Amino acid sequence: MLLWLLLLIPVFALWQWRSQNARRTPSLTLSSLSMLQEAKPTWRLRLRGIPYVLRLGAIALLIVAAARPQQEDTSEVVENEGIDISITLDISGSMSDGRLGRRSSLEVAKEVGASFVRGLSNDRVGLVVFQGDSRIMSPLTSDHDAMAEMIETVQNGLLPEGTAIGLALSQSLNLVRESPSKSRAVVLLTDGENNAGEIQPLEAARLAETLQIRVYTVGIINTPSGISGGAIAVDEEAMRQIAELTGAQYYRATDADVLANIYNEIALLEKARLSPETFTSYDELAVLFLGPAFGLILLEFVTTTSIWRRIP
Repeated sequence: MLLWLLLLIPVFALWQWRSQNARRTPSLTLSSLSMLQEAKPTWRLRLRGIPYVLRLGAIALLIVAAARPQQEDTSEVVENEGIDISITLDISGSMSDGRLGRRSSLEVAKEVGASFVRGLSNDRVGLVVFQGDSRIMSPLTSDHDAMAEMIETVQNGLLPEGTAIGLALSQSLNLVRESPSKSRAVVLLTDGENNAGEIQPLEAARLAETLQIRVYTVGIINTPSGISGGAIAVDEEAMRQIAELTGAQYYRATDADVLANIYNEIALLEKARLSPETFTSYDELAVLFLGPAFGLILLEFVTTTSIWRRIP
């Protein structure tokens, strides 16, 4: 900081005063001062120090300007960026045969998924379905109505029977890996365990961890027709490992309401990652001091060449 130079101004003022007094040597010798006793000093004499005051003021203003005073202008900008999600949906025969309430697990999953997509705003959604193989039904899109309709029309039987969780997860990762969004996630829904495909689920999960893509896993807890009490076929331990490895969570979906809450919780978790950024800008105030400084310099020059002009 240059402001400490302001402490030198009183030193400079004292030096100027002593210099002026040192130069005051008598130039006229009088035998008596009685004739001057009644004389009073003029206003010019009384105010002869004004030019020095102007100079010191100008120096002080220049020092302040050189220190670059700034005014902080802080504004908080909430990002308009959305989240990128790939929905990875199991459409195997067990999803059609199993029940979540009175309807098939697949019908409930499609209805809740479509409703969730329609409620999004700035987010993009992709869709991957799988049985014994997997297929990308849609890349990431912000056309939520079209995506919701696509989810609603998905049917069992598009692919060979089986449950290729690892393969489906790897394809979902390809959908979001190039996304510039700060929030990239996969929502994997299945009611079974991996029994097809060349890629194991944990291998795909390790790839997701490397890519920093979170994989939220949802186990559909089916109640097969005619059987009460429920029958759990999903590999919950594998689903937990996938989620934990990628920094996400595993959820158990036992009915439509629970599944809807799961979707909403995942969206909230991802939205929370898009925290507002605070940007701070500064207004330079040096010009506010430079103008008056040059004004004082000019005023000093005018007064020392007119009112307080010195004749050698």
